[in-house]
Amino acid sequence: MDGWHSCFRAGHYYPQSDIGSLSFPSNDGCIGLYAREQLVAGTTPIASQSSVVVNSTNIQAGQSYIISLHRAVVTDYDCCDNIAQADHLNVLLINNNDLICGDINTNMLLQLTNPPLSQLAYHETNLPIGGWEQGIACFTANNDYDRMLIYGEQNTPDIAYILLDELSIMPDEFPNDMTITVNCDETATLDVGCTSIPNMSYRWEQQDPTNPTNWIDVGIDAPSIVTDPVGGANSCLVYRVSRNMNSSSPTFPLANDWACVEQQATFTVCSNCCDNPQDPSIAAQCCLSDIAYDLKPTTAVPNIQTYNGRLAFVVANGVAGAYTWTSVNNELIDLGLVTAGNPINSEVDIVVPNGVTLTIRGMHFFFAPTARIFVDRGGILDLLGFNETDMNSLDGLCKVVWQGIQVAGPGAPNAFGGVFTPRASGAPTLEY
Repeated sequence: MDGWHSCFRAGHYYPQSDIGSLSFPSNDGCIGLYAREQLVAGTTPIASQSSVVVNSTNIQAGQSYIISLHRAVVTDYDCCDNIAQADHLNVLLINNNDLICGDINTNMLLQLTNPPLSQLAYHETNLPIGGWEQGIACFTANNDYDRMLIYGEQNTPDIAYILLDELSIMPDEFPNDMTITVNCDETATLDVGCTSIPNMSYRWEQQDPTNPTNWIDVGIDAPSIVTDPVGGANSCLVYRVSRNMNSSSPTFPLANDWACVEQQATFTVCSNCCDNPQDPSIAAQCCLSDIAYDLKPTTAVPNIQTYNGRLAFVVANGVAGAYTWTSVNNELIDLGLVTAGNPINSEVDIVVPNGVTLTIRGMHFFFAPTARIFVDRGGILDLLGFNETDMNSLDGLCKVVWQGIQVAGPGAPNAFGGVFTPRASGAPTLEY
């Protein structure tokens, strides 16, 4: 705001040295104005006998704002008899074209109750005689405005004298609850925007991951904080920010509707990254989109071919015979697709075709949601280990459901459940 403009019998400026014992909220003086009865035409108020104007503002339609001003009603400064409390103090949003100011012999020609374009941004009643107080109000602009008209009103012929200082306004952009995702180990800046209102404070807290009912202070009186890091892989940390006015020990007492300032919002900050999916202890944390698959749907990978309309790894490339796979000795290692001892990540089917017997001992497979092991007619799959070290593990990647083991039918007549035991030739049968 670039200054004040006196609009009729007002705009008295008091430097700090001229006001006596009443110190100012700011160090560069204050403005004084009378509050009198309005001039009326019939029953319609047509003019204020005392007002000041903020020369320039940039109020934008649809934006929410917080306005703060310091005011005091006094009895012994450049005034007269029958001093009283101020019945009303108003801050009206207007535009320059709607404002006509007069000299000492005229009044401000502005219809206060219904000017061409206006909005009441601040209204306070029954301001007592006394020291400085900080008045607060919140509003959402219904139009664009470039001026603020400030005036007092009295209901009786009594006169009030109001001092004004440190008028502040800020766009209220306090956030709603939100979730923020950052890349693994990156920082996240949490911000609540402008903080120009005096006596306003922010309190940041982090939710205790081990005890969600416990909140830990991480940033007092800070409009923004930086979380570094936000947590481990695919983890989320929860922060909340509380905006308050200092009402317990303010420099000047709070007045008017300051409760509108007090807000709270929650930020859930999540990291978007994946740990090594080959470690079964953290498989639940991985991201399917970032998996490094050993068997993937491309015919450039050895033994990947279209089988029954689906891309699949066909054991032994369909050459009949008996084959045994272990974690350190298997066809995938021989083809250079897997490092000895590592689990196998498959995004395609693994097919045991007709004429092939595949025995698997002590191996760990992870399958994508669309993948399966398919035992065709005439194929045999033996997964049964002889001891604990021979046991196999078949899991869905990232703990999602996969398609399991499917055996070509038709199976035994009237079969309704049991364990598949494929035979060396012909259709598999069921034992139950």
